Amino acid sequence: MLESITPLSFVSRSVIIVKIIRCSCTWDLSTPEAIIGRYSDLKIFDIYKYRREEMETLGENFKSPPLSVNHSVSIQEAAKFMHSKRSGYILVKEGDDYVGVVTDADFTRKVAAENLDPQSTKISEIMSTPLFTLDASLPMIDANEQMQEKGVRHVSITENGKIVGMVTAPGLLAYYLKMFRFMQ
Repeated sequence: MLESITPLSFVSRSVIIVKIIRCSCTWDLSTPEAIIGRYSDLKIFDIYKYRREEMETLGENFKSPPLSVNHSVSIQEAAKFMHSKRSGYILVKEGDDYVGVVTDADFTRKVAAENLDPQSTKISEIMSTPLFTLDASLPMIDANEQMQEKGVRHVSITENGKIVGMVTAPGLLAYYLKMFRFMQ
């Protein structure tokens, strides 16, 4: 029974949502909890076998210039930039290379919890490395699988070895919800 599968991480919820489709009722797709918590008689199908080769690619959905800052900027400067762009992540560059990623969670877990000074601490001191990447030509489900395997919520999208975008857990969830609405 699906209601017993709690608590779920954001990525885990998106995987379960992907596996749920087609029931004899009207769905409220506004939140993952609405889908998981309301219906116990859902028919389950496996997205890994269903149209995997027809699934849209990462590049079709998440290819856009990634937000980035230089590795030498302060945490405060990076946070202000992320806030101005309304983003939950930012890539860190050293020269022409992306060397790490900082997410909104890093500010809580690394800056606030460790009492770091945001004005004097460099963003490179809290960035996560290595960057996990997937080729833009891969199906969407591959990002979900890598996020689960690596325990991350952000995966860089590459094309010809260059980062061309970033897929996020909220972005994947939005994609799956759009897919469900289309398939109903």
